[in-house]
Amino acid sequence: LVIAVAHTGISTDEITSYDAQENAAYYLAQIEGIDAMILGHQHSHFPGDFADIESIDNDKGLIFGVPTVLPGSWGSHLGVISLDLAYDWNTGEWEVLDGSAALVPVDADVETHPLLAELVWPKHEATIEYVRTPIGWTDTEITSYFSRIMDNPVTQIINEAQMWWAEREFAGSEYEWLPILSAAAPFIAGRQGPSYFTQVQGDISIGSITDIYIYPNTVYVAKLNGEQIKDWLEAAASNFNQIDPLSTEPQHIVNYDFREYNFDVIEGIDYVYDITRPAGQRLISATFEGNPLDESMEFLVVTNNYRGSGGGNFPHVADNVILATTEINREAIIKYIQYIGEVDPVPTNNWKILPIDTTGPLLYRSSPEGVGYIERNAIRGIDFLEVDEAGWGVYKVDLVELAEYIEEAALQEVN
Repeated sequence: LVIAVAHTGISTDEITSYDAQENAAYYLAQIEGIDAMILGHQHSHFPGDFADIESIDNDKGLIFGVPTVLPGSWGSHLGVISLDLAYDWNTGEWEVLDGSAALVPVDADVETHPLLAELVWPKHEATIEYVRTPIGWTDTEITSYFSRIMDNPVTQIINEAQMWWAEREFAGSEYEWLPILSAAAPFIAGRQGPSYFTQVQGDISIGSITDIYIYPNTVYVAKLNGEQIKDWLEAAASNFNQIDPLSTEPQHIVNYDFREYNFDVIEGIDYVYDITRPAGQRLISATFEGNPLDESMEFLVVTNNYRGSGGGNFPHVADNVILATTEINREAIIKYIQYIGEVDPVPTNNWKILPIDTTGPLLYRSSPEGVGYIERNAIRGIDFLEVDEAGWGVYKVDLVELAEYIEEAALQEVN
């Protein structure tokens, strides 16, 4: 039997498209000789989520006749593949006569297997002890509640740590003279629902770092010029919807179909987005030390292996990697916090949305817990409206008032 175990999901987009290459199972199933597939990566469910698609049988769990499971995420489901086999005594080979796949939900009623619990328990306890190891302290609320509409402490602490790491890595090298920038995204910012946001304050443990940087990426560094970095920022601006300032209808600022882990914030430069413009034209200003970015400027940009290998389909990055390490990004953050001791990742507000007046309301959805964050930090320009049927906190955003708040906060920080 040939069982394909693939870290990939399901997409029916064109085979050459980025989404199909990220989620290749629809085409993988068409390769002759594969008897079953076990999938991941997409955090979706199959059978279940992919109905009314040619050659996909959601009832039997088949893709082009191949029994397939895509069992959610975080242990939410058990994927079960059933194969009806016959042995050919003449050829000495097995034949798959029929097959099916199903998902079994894992909930509180599912009993722990006692032998498995016995085997795992010592490692489990050692892991718990490790992740609770304290490494530092912060008075700053490191949250991602509003990370997709304003600069935030999550990307700030990641970028500070990555720049600190790079300064030591490149000291005395041929690249020592190049300015160092850093790119990071708010990795936990609503993808799994209204409770899926970063919230760290007080004691920082090793486990806290996973709340800040959930993926086990490794550090990559690219050498790029100013124009290439502008293209990078423009790609990240797909985070936003195009806003019509004259519309009287409510408009959501953020394109929630765009993954938050692709909304890169690049520290070390200053830039502004105009979200009334279409995708590809939203970056209206990008400067380094007061000078507009251009092709004559060169930088080192610290990122991760996902982006450095083409993940997210960002231009230029993968073609210009000068350093691909096995250093885990999380480990760099841990070392930085251990070195500093008490960290204070107050956002530099180096990126902004151009303040615009709109006829109708601008909306943003986040965790309902964001209400307390607004109140504790006296943030103006973001007002809580309601909790919707799906449990999201819905907020009204006044970009003009928010810009005034950010400017005043920056002045207070300087003083």
